[in-house]
Amino acid sequence: MANVFFDNSEAKTVVATITAKRESGSWKTHNYLLQLAPQGDSLVYEVAVAYSFYQACTEGQLIAVRVHSGFLGRGWVSSDGNS
Repeated sequence: MANVFFDNSEAKTVVATITAKRESGSWKTHNYLLQLAPQGDSLVYEVAVAYSFYQACTEGQLIAVRVHSGFLGRGWVSSDGNS
C-alpha cells in the first residue's frame, strides 16, 4: 500500500493488452480483476476494476493505462476503470 499511497511519480500513459479476466472474493466482497500487459513493459499487472468496466472488456482488447514508478520502486498501473 505504501508503494501506491506515497508515490508522487508522474504517470506515463501506455497501451496495455488485457491478457486475462477473473473474479475473486467471497459472499461479503467481490473483486473484478483484469490482468494487463503494458506495451514496452516486461511485467504483467493485475488491477481491480468496476463491474461495468469488467463486463465491457474482453481478453486481447487494448486499453490505455497509466504506469506509475511506485514509491518503493515497484511499478503499478491505474486506469479509468479502477473502482
